[in-house]
Amino acid sequence: MDILQTLKSVPIFETLNKSALASIADIALKKKLDKKAHLFYEGDAGYSVYVLLNGRLQLYKTTSDGRIIVIKVINPFDIIGEVILSGHDVYPANCVALEESLLLMIPRHQFSCLLEKAVFREEFISSLLKKIKDLTNQIKYLATNDVEERLYGFFKENYPDQKEINLNLTKKEVASIIYTTPETLSRTINNLTKQKKLSWQGKRVVLHDSFRSKS
Repeated sequence: MDILQTLKSVPIFETLNKSALASIADIALKKKLDKKAHLFYEGDAGYSVYVLLNGRLQLYKTTSDGRIIVIKVINPFDIIGEVILSGHDVYPANCVALEESLLLMIPRHQFSCLLEKAVFREEFISSLLKKIKDLTNQIKYLATNDVEERLYGFFKENYPDQKEINLNLTKKEVASIIYTTPETLSRTINNLTKQKKLSWQGKRVVLHDSFRSKS
């Protein structure tokens, strides 16, 4: 696996030049994570930033009453834990492997040394600020919209005014887009089917009026 090309595929690194990418590759280590194993827990000291090479992870928080809020399903080439590079000493959420995964681990201390170089620092900070803004918007969105509302928003945005849809995505892919797990999406679909708000058979989805008129 070409580590330089992998790093170039990570949005937060994609604007860095070859020299900067090589500097990151020099300090990166590979880490395997078994299915259901945690990469870190909320509140753990943040010693490393990670890039997922293959597999799938889930970033989530647990509320005071025990509910799990899925922040993001992490796919290959996503970066994890980058918030510790912006002054945070601990990870703000939990991260668990949904399947056996392989990651690149970038130690925080060594990466901080790279940031002392002006050109590298300016390029990276610009990308980091955009990433943090996007994540903040995601958390706000998840906090104010349940899975049904996110699913409604997905259909409204991608299939406006359509009642019958030939969906070219799997349920797993839809779940990732609306930041939930396939299992939670399936439960939501079952509930909506029982309420006669939609029907979902294979790739054919029919949105009934009670769902399409949702405000």
